[in-house]
Amino acid sequence: MRYLTWKIRSILHRMRKPKIIKLESSVVPVSFKYARSPFVPKAAYQGKYEILETNLLISNAPNFKTFINIGANAGWYSVIAAKLGLRTVAVEPDEINFSLLQENKRINNLSNLETHQVACSNEVGSAFLYGGNSGSSLIKGWANLPAEARQVRVTRFDELQTPGDDDAMIFVDVEGSELSALQGMTGYLGALRTCLLAVEITSFQHHPSSTNLNRSATFGLLSSLGFQSHHLERDGRVKPYVDWEKEVDGVSFIFTKNYPLR
Repeated sequence: MRYLTWKIRSILHRMRKPKIIKLESSVVPVSFKYARSPFVPKAAYQGKYEILETNLLISNAPNFKTFINIGANAGWYSVIAAKLGLRTVAVEPDEINFSLLQENKRINNLSNLETHQVACSNEVGSAFLYGGNSGSSLIKGWANLPAEARQVRVTRFDELQTPGDDDAMIFVDVEGSELSALQGMTGYLGALRTCLLAVEITSFQHHPSSTNLNRSATFGLLSSLGFQSHHLERDGRVKPYVDWEKEVDGVSFIFTKNYPLR
């Protein structure tokens, strides 16, 4: 019955044509169109969605040729990056989110935006995706989401993109599955000469076990690939983050490889 509930939402979404609004914001230096839907956070339509991360993308975009968004949702970061001229790859497993991502690609005529409806993991196959909207997760019980599940395709990012880029800016927001997603892209990450990687990592918030059992392993993996870790403070400052077990205010972490943060 829970799966049916999500299925009904999916059918209603397909029946309802999204409204299109034009966004012009003091935060974003480019104007673009965005499909309006009850499944998208309202802050996006006010041009104020995740302002710190958006500023991080905008301020560093001139230094990169490629932008990768894993857990792209409806495409907020991907659309901005593509509008700024970066070759952009967006990965999103949720059916509703992906349809909005595709619509945002279409209405903005973004030929430089490549999209994949799949979840990134350390294996190839299928898995259950729980919850919906902006909080879909491969982890059952994540953030007390309803246990409505549907099967989605999962793959290693290394299967989607072969190494070849010299540099890339990468945003990862996969609701608790950070370690497995990163394990599936070690080939791509290891081959990059220069990289800025932003990952949302919680210590205990939303985890069914009340703690992130993979936290240290996630930082350790990136360290082994030559990345330096930093924390994005709530006031916008970026500070080095050396003690991986230390609690900090906020969940946005920045990892850099041969790249001085701006």
